[in-house]
Amino acid sequence: MKRTDMATDALTERMESGFRLLANETRVRILFALYDAPDRVVSFSALNDRVGLGDSGRFNYHLKQLTGKFIYRDDDGYALLFSGLAVCRSMLAALAAEQRNLDPFALDSECYHCGTTLVARYDHEYVVIQCPECGIEFHDFPFPPGTLDGRSREEILSIYDGWMRTQTMLAVDGLCTWCFGPRTSELVAGDGPSDPPVRVVHTCQRCTADMSTKVGETFQSSPALIAFLYDHGIDVSRTPSWDRMPLERRVRRGREHRPVAGLAHHPERRRNLLAHHRRGRERARRDARVARSFVRFTVLLKSNSVIRFTEMYFR
Repeated sequence: MKRTDMATDALTERMESGFRLLANETRVRILFALYDAPDRVVSFSALNDRVGLGDSGRFNYHLKQLTGKFIYRDDDGYALLFSGLAVCRSMLAALAAEQRNLDPFALDSECYHCGTTLVARYDHEYVVIQCPECGIEFHDFPFPPGTLDGRSREEILSIYDGWMRTQTMLAVDGLCTWCFGPRTSELVAGDGPSDPPVRVVHTCQRCTADMSTKVGETFQSSPALIAFLYDHGIDVSRTPSWDRMPLERRVRRGREHRPVAGLAHHPERRRNLLAHHRRGRERARRDARVARSFVRFTVLLKSNSVIRFTEMYFR
C-alpha cells in the first residue's frame, strides 16, 4: 500500500471515530451544556442536572466516552477541550447561517491578463473571483457564511481579503488554520493555460488540507516586499489581492519603452526622449534588482527548490 493511501486510511479512521463519538444525543447535549455554562468547569452533579439525563451511571459512561477527546476532567468537574469548543462553534456557525450563496456581481477591478472586469460570487460557502472572459480564477476558497449576515458586498469582500491575508501568512509560516498541524510548501506547475506558470501549494501533514498561493502572495507579509510596493505606489494594506498585478509583470512592464522613430528632424527632442528612456530603463533595472534581492532573501528562509525557481524566473 502506498504511503499516501495509508495516510488517507488513517485519517478516515480518525474521522469515523470522531463522528461515532458524536452520534449520540446525550453526548451532544453534554457538549452544549458545557458550552452554555457560565463557568468553564462544571461539577458532575451540576452537569447532569443541565443535561437532564438523571441516571448517573449512564451519564458517567457518556462522560468517559467524551473525556480526552472533546472534554477533560479535573478535581472540580468537567470542561471543554479546544476540540469540544470547535465542534460546538462549528455547529452553531453552520446551523445559524441564513445565506450560503450570493449571485455574481461585478467588481471595481480588472483582469491583469485581458482587462475585463472581474466578477465575484459566493457559491455554496466559497468565494469565487474570476475573469469571465479568459477564465482566470483569482480566488476560490471556503469562507464562513456568518460573515454575510447584515453586511454589504463591499464589507464582505473587505473582510474576506483581510481573512485571506491571515490565512496566507499562517500557511507560509507552516501552520494549518483548520487543525493547526504543520504545513509543508512545494512548487507546482500550472495545469492549464489560464493557470499561473507555477504556484505554491501548502499542505497540512495532519489533516491533508491544502491551500494554493501565487509566488507573489507567498511573500506578501515580507517587510521588504511591502516597502518595495509602497515605494512604487501600491499600499498592500489597502489593495485587494485580486487587484494587485503580479510583481514580475510590473517589473517587466517597467522595461517597456516607446520607439523614438519619426524624431530624426528634431535632434533636441530626440536627445531628451532618449535620455528619458535611458533613465526609465535604469530605474526598471534597479527595480528588478531590488525585486530579485528581496524575493531571493525571503525565499532563502523557505527552501532551496524555491530559490532555484526564483533565480530562473527573475533572470
